[in-house]
Amino acid sequence: MCVSEKDFQELANSINWEWKGKKRPRLLADSTEWICQNGHNVNVSFSKLKHKVSRTGKGQCQKCSSIEKSKRQSKLDEGLKIVKEKGFIPVGKIPKNREEKIDWIGECGHIVNKNVKGFVAGYGCKKCVHENWSAKDMKTKKEYLSIAKDKGIEWIGDSVPKNTTLPTAWKCKNGCILNHSYQRMRYLKSCPNCRQFVNGKLASDAQIKMAKNINAIVNYKLSKGRYADAALPNDKIVIEYDSYFWHGDGQRKKQDRERNSKIKKLGWKLLVIKSNWRIPSRERLEYHINKLKNGSDKSIMKLNDWGKGPLWNKVQ
Repeated sequence: MCVSEKDFQELANSINWEWKGKKRPRLLADSTEWICQNGHNVNVSFSKLKHKVSRTGKGQCQKCSSIEKSKRQSKLDEGLKIVKEKGFIPVGKIPKNREEKIDWIGECGHIVNKNVKGFVAGYGCKKCVHENWSAKDMKTKKEYLSIAKDKGIEWIGDSVPKNTTLPTAWKCKNGCILNHSYQRMRYLKSCPNCRQFVNGKLASDAQIKMAKNINAIVNYKLSKGRYADAALPNDKIVIEYDSYFWHGDGQRKKQDRERNSKIKKLGWKLLVIKSNWRIPSRERLEYHINKLKNGSDKSIMKLNDWGKGPLWNKVQ
């Protein structure tokens, strides 16, 4: 490789450095003098610097890197101090930076998954925010029954929540159990699980939106009396959306295992989405679909709302 002094100057200019070498080194691996954008003297070879620039897109001397690392550590220490003042301590290891999310336990006894940046921004324990909501926002049993009547559903909560942002149990005329707050029920026009039938069977909003993301067919008939939540017939892939409310208890898990086994026997590959109400992103769905296309016969996707909310057999 023929490199001239002009190449040294061009490399330096591309990263806002200055080449101070009096002449081109005999070998590209030999060290030469440079001055970085912050005025630090640097002794590094042309080949090593060029490799770093091609890999990172910038040149950063060891001194600059050390100063930046020190600043990051200082910001992290300040952040940890704020977290401690808020009454939280890490459950496991201390985070490496302000962006890393870890579990913290507060003086209230609640565990929150958050990064230091979130605490610095003023966020704390969501559960405490809900529990300590103004008493003025608390509704009476009569008001819960009244809104249920207006919506054509039944309120089946055990007790009146402390405020209108806390979820409680409701039952629609078709038997669907909803775990929504009073505030959400105010704006709900109809049961999200009963809004429409697709291919002769009931389809939930989550099921329809999830299928739409990947152009799957909702309530696809696999065999006599057996339907899939969604399917991609050309790829022989079945997608089952298992909500925690219906599929979280031990009895249903056994039934789900039998269902999965029968789907495989019919010659289909299977993607199981474990959630409660959330819908996975298109990118995440495509990742698991491609995994099945490339040879896997089963893939499980668990969203972070799995395990939250009541179970069907715990609601009266």
